[in-house]
Parts: sequence; C-alpha cells; structure tokens
Amino acid sequence: MRSLPSVNRQYDGAGLAARYTYYAMILVLPLLLSLITTSKAGFREKPANQSILLGQDVVFRCAAAKSATSSELYSQWRSNTGSLLGFHDAGQLAGHQGRYSYLKSSREELHLRIERVNLEDDGQFECQMLRPDEGPIRAAAYLNVIVPPKHVHFANYQSGAVIDVNEEISLNLTCVVPNAKPEASLTWYINGRKIEEGVQRWSSYNLNKTVSSFAALQWRPRRSDYRKVLTCEAIHPESQTQIRTNLTLNVLYPPDQPKVSMVGDPHVRAGDNVTLACVVTGGNPPPDVSWYLKDRLLSARFQYDLQTQESRNTYSFLAEPEDNLANYECRASNRKGQAPKTRSIHVKVAYAPQGVEMTGESNIRQGSVTVVQCRTKPSNPVSKISWLVNGHPVPASLQSEHQQAHGTVSISNLTINTNEVMIGKHRMTVECNARNDEGSASKQHVIKILAPPLPPRISGLEEGVHLEGNVLNVTCEAHGGNPLADISWYRGYDKLPGARSSVSGDSAISFLSLTLERTMNGQRLKCEAMNAALDEPLIDSKQLTVLCEFALTWYLGGCACIK
Repeated sequence: MRSLPSVNRQYDGAGLAARYTYYAMILVLPLLLSLITTSKAGFREKPANQSILLGQDVVFRCAAAKSATSSELYSQWRSNTGSLLGFHDAGQLAGHQGRYSYLKSSREELHLRIERVNLEDDGQFECQMLRPDEGPIRAAAYLNVIVPPKHVHFANYQSGAVIDVNEEISLNLTCVVPNAKPEASLTWYINGRKIEEGVQRWSSYNLNKTVSSFAALQWRPRRSDYRKVLTCEAIHPESQTQIRTNLTLNVLYPPDQPKVSMVGDPHVRAGDNVTLACVVTGGNPPPDVSWYLKDRLLSARFQYDLQTQESRNTYSFLAEPEDNLANYECRASNRKGQAPKTRSIHVKVAYAPQGVEMTGESNIRQGSVTVVQCRTKPSNPVSKISWLVNGHPVPASLQSEHQQAHGTVSISNLTINTNEVMIGKHRMTVECNARNDEGSASKQHVIKILAPPLPPRISGLEEGVHLEGNVLNVTCEAHGGNPLADISWYRGYDKLPGARSSVSGDSAISFLSLTLERTMNGQRLKCEAMNAALDEPLIDSKQLTVLCEFALTWYLGGCACIK
C-alpha cells in the first residue's frame, strides 16, 4: 500500500489540525464508502455488468473524471464476497489463486482483471474512489459467470442405444442437463419433429449456482415408430451451446393375421401335388411362420422379405384321401408366451371309394327273406351304390349318406326274397358296386340257400327173419338237400356207433354193420337225416326180427330159443 501523502511543514497549529483530519479520512474511508450513497458525478467510466463464460478472462473498467483540484485520488475494488481488495498500483493481487490483478494506465483509472473466471467469481464487484477534498464515489457491476452444459443424457438409458419397447405400452423417458448456468432449455423430437404433448419440465438448483434441467417424456409407441429416433436437445443461448442425445426405438409388435392360399389349381385329386402358401405381414421381430396339421409340425422353414416385411412359408405335399377336409393351420408368432396368430385352410381332395364292406347272412333257408347291407369307405364326392344279384341289376332302397372327417360314407340295404330269385346250385351271389367321378369299388357276398333232403331210405334189411349172431349190413341214403344230410342210426332210443358215411353225387349215404342179438328181436332200426334246412330230422325205420338157431317157437309175433 502506498504511504500516506506528506504535508508542508511550514504549517503549524491549524495546519497540524488539517493534517490529522486528512489522516482520519483515510482511515475511515471504508466506513464512509459503505455509508455514503454513490455520487452520480465523478466517474468518467463506470464498470458495466458482464456475462462471461466459465474459464474466460474479464476486465471491469473504472475511471474517475479529471478533477480541477490537484488532490490525490485513492482507488480500490470490493469483491463479490464483500472483501476489499485494497489500494494497490497495477499488478497482481494477493489471493484468489493469483487470478485477480489491477490494471492502471493513469492515476484516474483502476481496472480489475479476473483471469480464468469460475463460479466463485459470480456476483457483484464495486469500484471505490476517493478524493479527500471531493468525497468518495463508487460504482457496482455484476459478473454473471455463464456455465455452458457439457452434456445431455437420459436418466435410465444409455445415449445412442437402441431400446426395445412394446407397442402401445407407455414409455417414460427423462432427459437431464446437469450443472448449467443459467438453466438450459430442453426439447424433445422424434425423427426431427418437435414433440409438444406429454412433456413435463422442471429444474433443480445447485449450491454452486448452477441449475440441472429435466424434461420427462411419456410416449406411447406405435408400430409406425419402428426405427424412429427420439432426440433430446439442450439449448443454452447464453453460451450458444446446442447439444443433443438420442436413442432409437425398436418397437416390438405382433404380426398381422396370416393369409393362406393354395397355389395353382384348386381342384385337387388324390395323388396331385399340393402347395400351400402362408404370408404374414409385419411384426417385430419378424415372426416365425409354421404349418401344422392337428398340432403336428409340418414345416418351419420360412423366408423374410426385408422390403415388403413379409414372412412366407410354402409347404408342398402329395394329396391323399386323408387330406380331404383336413385342417391345415398356419401359425405366426414372434414372442414367447403369447398365443400365435393363426389362419386355417381346408383342402378338398377328390378320391374314389377305397372299398366297400358288406354284411348279411351267409346261409338262409329256401323261401326266406334276408337283408344285405353295403357300406362304402369314405369318398369324395359321394359314391352311388348299385346292386347285382347273380349278375343281374336289382333296385335297392334309397341310400343314406354320412359325413366323416375326411369324406362321406354311403350305406344301402338290399332286401332279398329267395322265392323271387332264380337260384342255381343252392347259392346266390350279391354284388355291391360303389362309384363316383374318381373311380369305383365293389365286393361280392355269397349266400348259401339251405334246402332239405328227400326222406332217407334204408336198404339191406329186407322183410324176413334174421338169425341171432348174424351180421347185418344196412345202408341209409338221403338224396338232395343243401347241405347234404347228416345221417345217424338208432336202435330204439339208443344211437348206434360205428356207421360209415360217404357222398355219392347229390346223396348222403351211411353204412352200418350190426351183429344181431336175440334182444334186438322186435326192436326198430331207425335212420335219421338232418341238415340246416330242417327243424326236425327226416326218419326211415325198419323192425328187426331175430330168430334162434335150433328151435323156433312162435307166439305173439315173437320167438324163443330152445336148446
């Protein structure tokens, strides 16, 4: 600090008093400056308010007007904290990291230079000047330290990221610009278009006088937002700073409903090659497109066209009867846990009946009535049934038709009266024919006609007397019948064993050798002929007469043996 000015020693008394008064003014100058209102006159150049970017240098200029007197001018600056920087000549000031200094090119000037401005320098600085004979003057100016935003970022997402979002599910994003002064303004854009709605802004003031700015966006993404860019822009006019950050929306959405079709001729016959196409548009990620039949996977191979955003699965197979009306289902899915989009197609396959089935009696009695049923296996279109009996067409009742899973079954019944049909060789052949536009199938059913034989005849037992102990050979023959008769021998009620049977032409013959005994005298030898056409057997019988070898005594038609 400069030394106080000297006073002419020739003054004594009053001069000494004036000198003490001068020194007193110097000592109380800070107090006077704080109490006296700044004079509107006396400054040639007053300090001006300044806004300076953080880290730059600033100079507050202050100069007093020239005085008509020659009195000394005392000048100093008060800092933003209220501390006095002191009376000094030009040069660096103590403290403040050596960033403060006075600039002075004349005794009326005292400029304050601050280098590398920081936030601690923000505030009011005051230039204070004093001429003892004119009084103090002062002028204040504000230093506004501008802090540009260094970066802008998202609260919960990394800048520049591609984020997965679900269609129509609200997305909440917060954009943050920290530690700017004054606060920066934030604006949201989507693909360059400013977003006006759904934006909420607020600020947070920091102890170091900076401000952190926030802008929250609530966005409901649509599938049209796929690959669009959300941008948050921070503008700071004071520093002419404009910075941005962005992220890309990967909007996840289901595909459209599948479209299914048959490639080529829609009229399909068994054995034809069939190609089914399933096309699915959209979906992110592109869907898996598969063909199924009764929940059985047929094909999972598909192609994706990036330009049209279409996924296509083409499935080919050889048509079989089982494919008629089969439910071929196309499924499209791009998210696990969600039901796929589905669309079905029913293939109509024309095919001939694969066969017929006939039911009915195989053996019937001559003169009876029987019913034969013909049932086709499934066919498409419906098969028509016709009948032949012994090679001749006959009318039948109206057929019934029954829809099955893969075709139609036809059923027809034929009633046959054996008295109205010419029958040869005791048999009747019934044939069922099923036919449609694709082919035919047939089957025969043979019915045996049961006929009774003629009554049996016993031979070899002529009327007469037979001696005890002789062997009697008898024959029983039953002519005709279908089937040929079964012949049995009886003596009285006892069935006789040992008979031998044979067939001769249309006759059944049974041979019996019988050793005669006296007990057989008067008994009847009986032959029974039986077949399926009879309810009771046909019978022929002969009476046995057995005589003794030595003596005969006749009585009552019997005999007795006398030794």
